[in-house]
Amino acid sequence: MKTHLLSVAIALAVLLLMGCGDDEEGPGPGPESGTEFNPVLREGNAYFYRNWNLDQTSNIDTSSEWKSTWRVTAQGQSIGGFSDVFVITDSSFSVGGTFLEVDTIYIRIDENKDLHFLAFIADQLEGSPIEELGTLVPMWNRIFAFSVGVGNSWTIASIDTTVDVSGFPTPVTFSITGTLEGQETVSVPAGSIEAYKVTIHSEIQLGTIPIEFNTLFWFSDNPSGLIKEFLPSFIALAFVAGNQVELESFTLAP
Repeated sequence: MKTHLLSVAIALAVLLLMGCGDDEEGPGPGPESGTEFNPVLREGNAYFYRNWNLDQTSNIDTSSEWKSTWRVTAQGQSIGGFSDVFVITDSSFSVGGTFLEVDTIYIRIDENKDLHFLAFIADQLEGSPIEELGTLVPMWNRIFAFSVGVGNSWTIASIDTTVDVSGFPTPVTFSITGTLEGQETVSVPAGSIEAYKVTIHSEIQLGTIPIEFNTLFWFSDNPSGLIKEFLPSFIALAFVAGNQVELESFTLAP
């Protein structure tokens, strides 16, 4: 289920950028007042998803469907300076069941019930011409901050620097912020599930080229996990296909 839309957008901009200037900034808001949310992951939990690419009008391209599975394969692991880490194996398959790829995701849930992903930003930048920017952000990225309270936002990452692109020093700024939008009922193949909606807003300025997009997530604590993800297709000087992910079924460890 792993997508690299941030790196796709950046790579696309780099291809169209011929060493031009002007930088910009992208800050990010902040905290306050918590929300009743109690995600519980356990070793043995498994989540099964349907995935699609989207067309130019952000409708599902039914011919693009593939399947993915998140399995919690270990918990209480010491990784990245913490001893409470969950290890999740993310496997992808064709609709016919042919194995496509596997990835490992590391998540920790802090005392405020916020979810932190290891190297989330670095993973998104992997393979892009500015991959080294992943070293400038913290190792752990707070992607889902339910403790801030509905209507509030938090900064996931903010970078303002200069990188070398094809021999030209190019100013780069990007900010990624999250906003807890509220709770709503989401209809997915697994059923109608109460979930919190989170918007992840990404703003990138690569030289004179601006890129901006939102990714929407619905995360529940019953069952505890990702219920739905939606990234509309967008234009970053050229078309970038969005994607949609929906929970199809799940099994929870006792």
